[in-house]
Amino acid sequence: MRWFWVIVGVLAVITVVMLLRDGKTTLESVSRSDVTATPRNQSAEPVEIPIAPKSDVPASQPIVDTAAELAKDLMASAESGTAPLVPSASQPASPSDVPPASDNSASNGEHNPTPAAPKNYNAQVDPAAMELAKNAKIETQPDGSVLIDNKFTVRGSGSAEDPYQLSWDLLISASETYQPRLGLTQVPQRVNMLNGKHVKITGYMAFPLAQMEAKEVLVMLNMWDGCCIGIPPSPYDAIEVQLKEAIPYDKRRFINYGALTGVMKVDPYLVNDWLLGLYLVEDAKLDFGL
Repeated sequence: MRWFWVIVGVLAVITVVMLLRDGKTTLESVSRSDVTATPRNQSAEPVEIPIAPKSDVPASQPIVDTAAELAKDLMASAESGTAPLVPSASQPASPSDVPPASDNSASNGEHNPTPAAPKNYNAQVDPAAMELAKNAKIETQPDGSVLIDNKFTVRGSGSAEDPYQLSWDLLISASETYQPRLGLTQVPQRVNMLNGKHVKITGYMAFPLAQMEAKEVLVMLNMWDGCCIGIPPSPYDAIEVQLKEAIPYDKRRFINYGALTGVMKVDPYLVNDWLLGLYLVEDAKLDFGL
């Protein structure tokens, strides 16, 4: 058994020696082939080095880095407060292309534009129209109606049995002399005279969306659904209405136009001189349809 392991060890040593010998021979052959690839007596072929073409820039004019030059111009313009004029690649900028600096910038290096004059938000109103608004001119017509300020015809006596029949033009005319945000604070007398009177007017209606029985309604000159369809009203062409009796949803669902009858109240509602509401009608009744 001992001789077996001795023979195995001898064979292993012989194998390692042969492997080392083969590796050395391979390295010598590779290095010898590299050396003999080019004979000593054979000179290498000359290599041509390309020469860059001559530049069109004259020898006396230095070539400047564009990015560095632009950065220098931007820094100089930032200090002077003027916008830099970047020349094109084909044509340099001439002094005439540079916009002249203002007197302020030339003196202290700062750009101080002249502030615009404040706007005048006071509305211009004809004094005659203002005087007419203070004292309404009323003329009785042969048919029993009245002509107010030579423009507006009103029928009726203002009582519960014979209410004033109003037009939207009469209510909208209040905007001629009453716009608080513009300094106009005179409600026309032809509108004030309707305060506390029974009136009748036709228009479009917008009911609250989340109520099954509506006690309030907005009567307007133009159609508006309260959201997306129609024209939102102004304080002059809309009336806030308090109904005498609530109207169920199924009755008002498909009808949005009719006649309003009730007691008129001229009561401006202001928030920071902005007019949000002007007309109210209490104890009102609605007649749907034309």
